[in-house]
Parts: sequence; C-alpha cells; structure tokens
Amino acid sequence: MGLLKSFEEWFNAQRILYDASEQNMTIQLTTAETPTEDPLTKDATDNLLTFLRHVPQGVIGVIPGYDPMVVETSSNLYDVSLDSTTQRTNTFSRTSNAVLLGSMQDYCQSPLMQMYRNLGSLYGLTVTNAIEWSPAWPPNKDSLLLATAEKVFATKYPDSKILVVHAGLETGWFASRLPDMDSISIGPTYQDGHSVDERLDTSSVQGFYDATKAVLLAQFQEQARIGSAEIGEKKAPAEASLVHH
Repeated sequence: MGLLKSFEEWFNAQRILYDASEQNMTIQLTTAETPTEDPLTKDATDNLLTFLRHVPQGVIGVIPGYDPMVVETSSNLYDVSLDSTTQRTNTFSRTSNAVLLGSMQDYCQSPLMQMYRNLGSLYGLTVTNAIEWSPAWPPNKDSLLLATAEKVFATKYPDSKILVVHAGLETGWFASRLPDMDSISIGPTYQDGHSVDERLDTSSVQGFYDATKAVLLAQFQEQARIGSAEIGEKKAPAEASLVHH
C-alpha cells in the first residue's frame, strides 16, 4: 500500500502542476493478476527510469536570429514498453535543420541519432533502432511563392503576418521528395491545434479559399512572366548577331 500512496501523492502533484491545460487528467493504477515471471531488479529498474528521465522531451534548440524565439529542434517521448530482453522507447523528433537529421539514406548516423546512442551508453543500453522523424523543412526567406502569397494576403487581410513556426511535417515530406519545389504553409484560422479543444473558425474558410485561388493565379502569372523573360534573353544574342551582319 506504501507504493500506491506514493503514486497518489505524485499524481496529485502532477494535477496541480498541469491543472490549467489538463483539467480532466486521470491515471489508473491496477495490480496485475499474474505476477511477472522475471521482474527487473531494483538496480535495473532505477537504471531504466533514470534513462527515461534524461531522454530529451520538448525543445532541444532554437533557430538563431529570430525574435520572438522560434523552435528549431524538438523531440517527444510518447511510448515505452518492456519485454524479457528489450526496452522499447519511442520518440518523435522534428527539426528545420537538415544537418541534424542527415540525408534520408544515412539519418541513422545523424547528430540527433548519435545523441540518443550516447545517452543510452551512459546507462549501459544499446540504441539499435532509428528515431521516428520527419524531414527538415528550413525557412526560405527568398521563396518566390512566399513573396506572392504575402502580397495577395496583404490586400485581403491587411493585418496578416508571415511567421516561421515549428511545424510543417507534411511539407517536409513533399520537399524531401521534390527538392526543387517551392512551398509554403497556409490555412484558415483555427485554435488550440493538436489538442482535444482544437477548433476551426468556419467564417475564415471562404476568405482563405478566395485568397488561395488568388495566390495560385498570381503565381502562374509570375511564372509566365519569368518564362517569357528567359525566352527573350535566349533570343537576344542571335538577334544581335543578325544585326551585326
């Protein structure tokens, strides 16, 4: 019963700590009907729990030069399981810095992966499986599509702002497959994303749809203008040579 009492005290402390964001948080602890055949020793239990306490959780680094601060790299610990010989600890890491992830072919040797290996070695653990990750999608201030969208949204939404945020999982995968493709992330207004309270402002959908059509039209027109200019430059030397003769 001492263990149950200690657990209840710990959980009550967590409820106070996270009351503002997790008002309905509950945890259920039950006694197993069949005892584990090969339970961990106290030393092994302490070792594993200490390792888990040191696995990076949350922000790891920020992008230099941005004010307010923009997260560059983060990691989330989301599942732990244990069998007779293996502890499986799942993490999901994301970053806008491609160097930290390495290429899709060698990301198992990347700095992020090495960080987990080094951490495991401190506790006598061998990290054998790669982290779950999403390809990097670094900010591109020189994006032509971004410049087009900024002009269009400024006319429709004078108070709109262009921001760099720690997101873009889907766009990261597209960019990894099509590295020459220009991409941005836009959408209607929503609040409390990735939570049970996530909701969409439906009144913003029509305006977003109209703005998206305007961005596509303006982008096609800009690409056509650039294409025409490039064709003109290619023809210029031949025309000049003709005049010379």
